[in-house]
Amino acid sequence: AARMSGSKDKDAAQAEKAYYDTVRETLEKECRGERNTSACHQLGEFYSSMDRNYEAAHALFQEMCADRSYGLSCYSLGMQLLVGKGTEKNMVEALKRLRQGCDLGVAASCNDAGMLLKTGRAGQKDMVEASRRFATSCDQGLAVGCFNLSILHLQGAEGVAVDKPKALEFAGRACELGSLYGCINAARMCEIGDGVPVDVPRSEKYKARAYDIKAGKP
Repeated sequence: AARMSGSKDKDAAQAEKAYYDTVRETLEKECRGERNTSACHQLGEFYSSMDRNYEAAHALFQEMCADRSYGLSCYSLGMQLLVGKGTEKNMVEALKRLRQGCDLGVAASCNDAGMLLKTGRAGQKDMVEASRRFATSCDQGLAVGCFNLSILHLQGAEGVAVDKPKALEFAGRACELGSLYGCINAARMCEIGDGVPVDVPRSEKYKARAYDIKAGKP
């Protein structure tokens, strides 16, 4: 029985390898042969996540971002530069590529560019641009972007005034989009009247949404 089980495991591993080899070959054909930009980006993601070949992924992301202005590749390139995966860590270049990804419509790229601008980790601190990047990601439906924008308005920063009603608005939006902490903050603000009118029914609504998120409900 043990031998049979081992044989099954081996067969399954071989089948899995064959499947991934087929995926790789298909993407390489579409990218190299047909010059399909989306396939080239997917091939870069495959190299990174499945093959752990970060250098090959970096080369593809670089080409797709710099030569073809493909937003998702700019975002992936920015993240590689941020952590030094497949290339040397370069925070200034990471911010440049994350901004580019944002301008090309990638919500996560907007949020991460905003975080770099908020923290100043790339040598440039700009709260006004950070809030704009967070707003763009929020408008595209990214919960964490809405949450980060809410925090900026809650605490205030250079060039961004404390605005509790706006903080509640964006915390509420983050909550609706699935941010647990957005729900918690919005519920608290409504419950105690933190810069906004006390609104217990609204607070209860945010609490109920928080319980749904914790329970894994969409």
